[in-house]
Amino acid sequence: MSGQYRAAEGSDPSEPASVASPDAAGRARDLASTIGYLLSPEVHVYASSIAANARLAFFPLTLIVLTVWS
Repeated sequence: MSGQYRAAEGSDPSEPASVASPDAAGRARDLASTIGYLLSPEVHVYASSIAANARLAFFPLTLIVLTVWS
């Protein structure tokens, strides 16, 4: 078995191992890291390219749907 799924010594193998929940400092650090990433210019470039591609694909999709339904 892999290390992740290996049962601890003396524990019942039918019960899953408990997952340690992160402490408050760990959560705050993760939240700050996530907010810092979301405020980076790289994220805005990716989001704007996805939005532009969605807008460019809307018109051809509309034409196909109208052609099929007509």
